[in-house]
Amino acid sequence: MYTIYWLIAVGVFLLVEILTLGLTSIWFAGGALVASFTAFLGAPLFFQLIVFIVVTCVLFMLTRPWAQRFFNNSVEKTNAEALIGKHAIVKNSIDNKRGKGTVFINGMDWSARSVNGEEIPEETEVLIHEIQGVKLVVEPVDEPVVEPVENLEEPVEEEMQNEESEGISDNDEEKQEEL
Repeated sequence: MYTIYWLIAVGVFLLVEILTLGLTSIWFAGGALVASFTAFLGAPLFFQLIVFIVVTCVLFMLTRPWAQRFFNNSVEKTNAEALIGKHAIVKNSIDNKRGKGTVFINGMDWSARSVNGEEIPEETEVLIHEIQGVKLVVEPVDEPVVEPVENLEEPVEEEMQNEESEGISDNDEEKQEEL
């Protein structure tokens, strides 16, 4: 007789699990299923309850860490949020009083404001602290780690001109290596 009750409990726990999709009652369904086997074998109700509680707890302890990794609910950073903590170069001087200033990072210009309200001149390297709307909040870096934008572009152009003048291209080099 108790077997049917335990199987109904399994169905209810599974239904709740399906409706919530958050691994809230799957462990109880497993405990109720094992308890239904003990009821089928004729075990007393007290023993069935003990089996239900023990199996539910064991299933919870063994599978919860795996389930949390599988259903990782952490918030992924958007592209903009990923800029926080990065370095950028001031393209147009930053002046909070006038509401002006831009920085260059990842090939894009961003409106920027200073953390403490100080003016930051052009070509200064800054650290991005936060994003407020579409504006980056930055502060100057004491020791620069990024070369100014102009310095990064010049060597590339010079190398391309050298390759063109020598008549060597990447494809020519690859063909020579294949031979």
